Amino acid sequence: MRATVLLEGVPIHLIDTAGLRDSGDEVERIGIARTWEAIAKAGAAMLITDAACEVSEEDSRILERMPRACRSRA
Repeated sequence: MRATVLLEGVPIHLIDTAGLRDSGDEVERIGIARTWEAIAKAGAAMLITDAACEVSEEDSRILERMPRACRSRA
């Protein structure tokens, strides 16, 4: 899904992508590859996780793979 919102007059383009996980399914792997392509082109990226859980090893691997400009933890 894609949407554009205006934040103080600045257009922000939001893209809901496939989840980032290992998969044996070819179609899902294509979606995941497209997600990484979208992240590489993005000015910012947001990784959404369950706040009730600790940061997992998988989450840490995803964060490490993010472009440097996107590696801020809140």
